[in-house]
Amino acid sequence: MIPSVPRTLAPLSCIALLAVAGSAQSIYPLAYPQATTSEGSGNIIPLGAVTGSTNFDETRYQLLIPPTHLPTTPAAIVGVEVISNHSTTTVLYANLEVTLSNTPSTVLSTTFDANLLAPTVAFSGTNASVTFNVNQWSPILFTTPFLHNGGEGLVIDIKKAIDRNTYTIPGVVTMETLGTIRSDLPVARTANGPLGSGAMNSINATGTHSQFMKVRLLVVDVPTVDLLSDVGGRNGNVFALGASASVRLHSVSGSPFLVFAETVFTPPIAIPPFQGALIVPPLTILFSGTTNAAHEGVFSAAIPNLNVLIGGHITFQGVALQNGSLYFTNGADAFVNS
Repeated sequence: MIPSVPRTLAPLSCIALLAVAGSAQSIYPLAYPQATTSEGSGNIIPLGAVTGSTNFDETRYQLLIPPTHLPTTPAAIVGVEVISNHSTTTVLYANLEVTLSNTPSTVLSTTFDANLLAPTVAFSGTNASVTFNVNQWSPILFTTPFLHNGGEGLVIDIKKAIDRNTYTIPGVVTMETLGTIRSDLPVARTANGPLGSGAMNSINATGTHSQFMKVRLLVVDVPTVDLLSDVGGRNGNVFALGASASVRLHSVSGSPFLVFAETVFTPPIAIPPFQGALIVPPLTILFSGTTNAAHEGVFSAAIPNLNVLIGGHITFQGVALQNGSLYFTNGADAFVNS
């Protein structure tokens, strides 16, 4: 017998009736702010280098992902993926270091270390190489997994140095968000300089970027949801009128799931026995089903070509029954563009 629940939570109680067996470790992608590899905007900062300037051969870069876009259940993160939108090549870094930290902050301080309240050096190497495939997600796999606490934001701190004496610069830039489409999200901070300048160990940021590097986290065992909208429509935007968009829930193959959509994020609400927290009101069920052999459920649709939709905000969250346990996913969101 199912206990009485509020009407808005009834769809969640339905999925709680289902049961599955077995267990296996899985890694799921979580793209921020979304998963397209078609955006044409790129930057040398933080991981790139170009022949025409040495002023970016050392970089320190920080990106803040807000808690709404992260797992609501504590989860290990074992890598981060980025996109080259210029070339396919393997870059040799004289030094490369990736540090992650949970944070309660919603903005980044210009003092880099002030943003790293509980840092974990997830990757650190000399003469370390990263292979970039143009317009594809390319991984930096961590040697030390990072545990996100399931409730706070996440700071990603990247330090890099490239030595032109030992490495021929092919020209690499990493893909960013387009324009100021997501100017509501936290800006990135950076410091740059030539090799030997000490920029990779800078104390203070000297640059601010509202266009920030797109990343995709590799999350262990905790189901995730993310969005994908390629550049399209009449003005070449993502999530544009007349273009298509997809919502993808990632969980082990055979997991019953549902994904709901609203227009807001709410403060986290714990609802036992669900793991994680509810952050999107489950008023509208967008789609449901069972994850396929690729460990995902996908819903794709065209955005109606109606000007009244421009600027509209849509939030998404999912629920998955994975190996006998119920999970709320992270949240994801988008604004409709012209």
